[in-house]
Amino acid sequence: MIQTNILGGIAALARKYPKLTGVELLPYHDMGKGKWNQIGKEYGLCDLKNTDQEQKDILCRHFLEAGCEVMMN
Repeated sequence: MIQTNILGGIAALARKYPKLTGVELLPYHDMGKGKWNQIGKEYGLCDLKNTDQEQKDILCRHFLEAGCEVMMN
């Protein structure tokens, strides 16, 4: 679930500092899950799902509409 009030606060903060070149978004992925298993640890984020393309698009659009440059990796 995307909490737009939090995103709005981040966008407002980014606009407050004109030397910022933009907002970089790092979507969640579970690529490290196997590493946790290899070292015998329980992966604590197993209930989270990878960020899908629709969610990424919504996030990018929100920041762009708020007047912020956005980078997604």
